[in-house]
Amino acid sequence: MQDIYFISGLGADHRLFQYLHLPNVTPHFIRWITPLKNESWESYAHRLLDQIREKDPVIIGMSMGGMMAVEISKLISTKKIILISSSATKKEIPPYFRLLRIFQGHRWLSYKFLVRLGLIFGGWLFGTTCRADKDLLNEIIFDTDETLFRWSWHRVAYWKNTFTPKNIIHIHGDHDHMLPIPFIKADYIIHRGTHLMVINKADEISQILNNVLDNHTDE
Repeated sequence: MQDIYFISGLGADHRLFQYLHLPNVTPHFIRWITPLKNESWESYAHRLLDQIREKDPVIIGMSMGGMMAVEISKLISTKKIILISSSATKKEIPPYFRLLRIFQGHRWLSYKFLVRLGLIFGGWLFGTTCRADKDLLNEIIFDTDETLFRWSWHRVAYWKNTFTPKNIIHIHGDHDHMLPIPFIKADYIIHRGTHLMVINKADEISQILNNVLDNHTDE
């Protein structure tokens, strides 16, 4: 059994990975913690290291969790970084995210209003395909900590990373509305895969992960 660390998307948890079938994996789910005021990516990533006990870990990150996995790889040696529906560098962040730098709505709009926007547009952005997916997404939106939410969107808007780990694997969907595929350099492209494909394309992603992790064991 391999010890594998998972980092979910913004404010989410292990529920995002519940449909993956990885029989040879012992999963460890890294928990998002409350950020300090004006905390940097590096500082936050350093505080998450308390949850990683393996030397040279394999880390699988979904969405912002993938970006955080890249940041962690700058601080410690990692055997493999696997991104799902994520971005490896600032070049893979769509230009329209820069609008957050101008309007700063994530900082001054009421959180109740931001949650309402998430409930209205989340289905399209994340690509939920059935009632169960929508219900799970809504649960995650309601459960997300306000401080973490505001901090995370600000950090993504200002992400300046240009470092790409040598041992990175990138899995992305060609129907991702949050991080569209034209901006992404992916190793595996999932047909009709959305931003939430870790749930609704779990079988395809599981097959890729099992192959990648099996090859990793043989290295």
